[in-house]
Amino acid sequence: MCIGRRSTKAREPSSPVQAPHPANSIDDDLSSAFQSLSVHSVPGKTTTLTQHVQAIPTPLPTPPLSNPSFPPSKIPTFPRSQPPKCRHCGWIPKYRNTVLPSNPNGNADRPYYICVKCKEKSANSSPNGRTKTSRQRDKLGWISWDDNIGIHRKNSPCFCGYASRQDRAGVDSYYPGGGFWTCALGACDYLSYREDGLTIREAQEQGFDSYDDGFEPWLL
Repeated sequence: MCIGRRSTKAREPSSPVQAPHPANSIDDDLSSAFQSLSVHSVPGKTTTLTQHVQAIPTPLPTPPLSNPSFPPSKIPTFPRSQPPKCRHCGWIPKYRNTVLPSNPNGNADRPYYICVKCKEKSANSSPNGRTKTSRQRDKLGWISWDDNIGIHRKNSPCFCGYASRQDRAGVDSYYPGGGFWTCALGACDYLSYREDGLTIREAQEQGFDSYDDGFEPWLL
């Protein structure tokens, strides 16, 4: 997905931005959980209180991160109003693609953008044209997804200063099923295979492993 040099210029989202998962108030949760209370009095017996409880909605997953929440203006939203520009060559896709239903990585029917020019250039110089890592996938012209899956207000920040996207490595990669962070807009080269959001270089400089084997994506 996102690999290479940092982009020094932030890219603003092209559509109104809002938090993808607005939190329910405590009052709303209590109201839905306890629908009614009634007291039954029986002569000669102790009064008992019966409660009719409805199922409490399952809360949205909260990332186990200490990152501060991004303001709405820094949380990308999709679909885009216009196709994105390839950060490598500047080409703008004419069409949006959709993942085939047979996709083995759990991405069936997801919309995405690729750069045809970079894809063709890389395919001509890559034997078999198979993707083994996210870096190679990036070289094959990948730009970004065009949905809100994997985006949360407490995700790690990308180099653009926006909330990144959580994603999952493919089954044919060197890190099958593992989680990683990438630029949601496809505008910078941010990429992290660690739950704490450290890039490969940052992890190595601090003496940590580049890959976090326990990083299981929870937003997908």
